[in-house]
Amino acid sequence: MQNFISKSLERVAIFLPNFFAGGLILIAGVLLSEIARRLFILFVKFLKIKYLLIKKRLMNESELEIWQTALAELIRWEIILFFLIPTVEAWGLSRITSVFNRMLVYLSNIFLSVVVIIIGIILINFLTNRIKKRAKSFNKKTLNILLSAIKVVIIFLVSIIVLDQLGVAQDFIKILFTGIVAMFSLAGGIAFGLGGKDVAKKIITKIYKRLK
Repeated sequence: MQNFISKSLERVAIFLPNFFAGGLILIAGVLLSEIARRLFILFVKFLKIKYLLIKKRLMNESELEIWQTALAELIRWEIILFFLIPTVEAWGLSRITSVFNRMLVYLSNIFLSVVVIIIGIILINFLTNRIKKRAKSFNKKTLNILLSAIKVVIIFLVSIIVLDQLGVAQDFIKILFTGIVAMFSLAGGIAFGLGGKDVAKKIITKIYKRLK
């Protein structure tokens, strides 16, 4: 019994320094993550990104707050996860590090996906504002159809990029994208063949006459 107690105390004595070392690493990570979150928000304010986007009507204030908070929180959790890896290593839980590594990579992909979504929203609003200003000759129905088509195309492209980034049905996305490119190529070829055959005939005739 005394031998068992001494061995247990010895193990505790060996583990305690590692436990405190891991705890200090984790605390440092949490503190740095909060600093990074606040620095990101200050950086956005310094660049006046919110002011420019609101002024140009590319995004409203409530949307900006949501996306800014989402990005800031993702940065915070990425840093926490980054520090969790050496923490669990110090605690002797090395098997969990592979899980945290995968989570860290996935969080980075989510961060990039959110950035892509934000760019997509800004692009939709930018094109919508431009077209409304310049397409005054269009009737309301035609304008609505055009704007809806632009939104659908951008949302579709953004969805493909986001799903690919998150690793969701990558093979299906590749097949779908290939099919869309083929469809547009075929449509362009048919349109040129039917609409541009007269032009092509004139060009070939001119070349033939010069060669004669």
